[in-house]
Amino acid sequence: MNLTALANKYGTDKGTVSGLGHGYSLLYDLLFSRFRLDSINLCEIGLCIGGPEVKSGSIERSTENLPSISMWRDYFPNAKLYGVDISDFSGFENDWFKFIQADAGDANLLQRVADLDVAFDIVIDDGSHAHFHQQRTFLSLFPTVKRGGLFIIEDLQWQPETYAGQLPKVPPTDALLNQLVANGKFSDTGALPLSDWRALEGDIKSVFLVDEDWLYHHRRQYNQRHGLIPDQATLHDGAGAGLLSPRLMRRLAGRLRSELGGPDGPYRRPRAKVAIIEKT
Repeated sequence: MNLTALANKYGTDKGTVSGLGHGYSLLYDLLFSRFRLDSINLCEIGLCIGGPEVKSGSIERSTENLPSISMWRDYFPNAKLYGVDISDFSGFENDWFKFIQADAGDANLLQRVADLDVAFDIVIDDGSHAHFHQQRTFLSLFPTVKRGGLFIIEDLQWQPETYAGQLPKVPPTDALLNQLVANGKFSDTGALPLSDWRALEGDIKSVFLVDEDWLYHHRRQYNQRHGLIPDQATLHDGAGAGLLSPRLMRRLAGRLRSELGGPDGPYRRPRAKVAIIEKT
């Protein structure tokens, strides 16, 4: 099975049919297939939906399965997998999976991951998606990535209402990364110290931002080839068909894409969905 087939099998939204079906697996298969059988170290932050980032979620939620960890296990059979979450998934630990409980906004708790003294080939942040959490996690864990390794941040545009107004103010994560792309350095980092970001500049080899349009076309193409229908279409996929004409839906999607991209400027990146950051 390819990674997208595995993602759809286990019901993770990294695939093309479950929930919003972001289609990240299509991108990851391109990046990871060459070392699929290697003995790598992979760390994922955020292990299952339903945490405190959603209105009905809780830290004390039921932890019955690990969809993406199951996917990664089948895809990387020789890997050592590490998981970080604010909820307790320690009951899933075994000889190939290590769990660390931590709040992504707490540098002291994230230090537990760094203290493992593991050089990660891949770190994937699929946590709360709050900009402050994404950036605090990056500052804490990018140093643990080995040379040539990848740090990936998912869902750059979605922000949890549950954390609105509660967290320190920082720029949107995609805008922050585009400071580096545009100018070769960080300049506006909000509540997180500029000196901390400047300390990492020399270790960042490249930043690649993937937008919604790329993901939309490729997941649609994959689903058509395999006769799959998404469980829940995104706005761009035509959600609301029957209420609005397809033409109006396209216009509305374009308008939202422009608004989410923010005002025109040197750091504008319309609807960036995922960031891939390579270490020097």
